[in-house]
Amino acid sequence: MSMIRRIPMEGVMNLRDLGGFACPGGCTRWGCIYRSAALNSATPGDVEKLRLRGVKLVLDLRNPQEVRARPDTLIPGAQNLNFPLLGDYPLDRIPVNDTVRSTKSLHRMYRLVLRHGGEGILGAVRALLACDGAVLFHCAAGKDRTGIFTMLLLSLAGVDWVDILADYTVSELYLEGYTADISGSNVHNMRMLRSFLEKEYGSPREYLLGLGASEGELEAFRRRFVCSEGDTQQSCW
Repeated sequence: MSMIRRIPMEGVMNLRDLGGFACPGGCTRWGCIYRSAALNSATPGDVEKLRLRGVKLVLDLRNPQEVRARPDTLIPGAQNLNFPLLGDYPLDRIPVNDTVRSTKSLHRMYRLVLRHGGEGILGAVRALLACDGAVLFHCAAGKDRTGIFTMLLLSLAGVDWVDILADYTVSELYLEGYTADISGSNVHNMRMLRSFLEKEYGSPREYLLGLGASEGELEAFRRRFVCSEGDTQQSCW
């Protein structure tokens, strides 16, 4: 399995492997969980790259209206599931300053995700656990809803917050010039979300338990996603 963090593609932006982050017991496993922007512009070459990487499940975190407007290009042998991370919250009421460069106001939308997207978040986590191959999840640009879901997964694995924040902020660079949305991924937004999450729920783990996840499910995720430094296993799970 190649240990490459950002995977260059033709029509899929911001595609990254979530492997290689240090955490208690070792590091997150390579080739198991990927994050990206939407797959609607994926080329045949992109699709083949994802197929060869063993992607068996695509978790689409967009609103159903977004999915209908720009449906994903399908990967042979992979299942596509939609888990809206804004629940049924009206799109026209979402506070997004996508015309303000590197805005510090996105955390207002992020709080809505935690408040209204719990069903989608829990469903996505359980679908990921049920998959026996690699999983790719995305929203539209792969930075906001995808960034929040990434934060939760890396937190469960025990990844340090400084690495979670660093992974969040890099989306702004990877998306530069590819989207009209210039709101970016200013670290202030994820820091503010962390403060809100810890004040309202305690921790990412306690937030997921509050949604209905079991201790067993969260521990199973960590066992599967974290490998020891000497682990040479090549398969995802």
